[in-house]
Amino acid sequence: DVVFSRFDKDHSGYLELTEVKSALRRALHVPHSVVSDVEISSLCKLLDLDGSGSVSIDELVDFVGPDPESRRVQCHTTTSTMSTSTMSRTLSSTHRAPSLE
Repeated sequence: DVVFSRFDKDHSGYLELTEVKSALRRALHVPHSVVSDVEISSLCKLLDLDGSGSVSIDELVDFVGPDPESRRVQCHTTTSTMSTSTMSRTLSSTHRAPSLE
């Protein structure tokens, strides 16, 4: 919750695409060469289970799991242009998540 609020700049309780990009680029130092803006957009769509156009903490927890230390990643079936290998690479570079493949 504390980490989520750090990136929720407008204190809406949701992360907008710009806030997710900022978190990945500035805070986690993920370069464009690792994850493109299009892939970040696809990741946001993947995480946005309720179709609100933003990512809530509950949606993030559903994706990552309630215990970040366990590094368990559960994917929900959705249409996305981001490949599983790209998502795995993104998470691995930022959270050392296990491979999704």
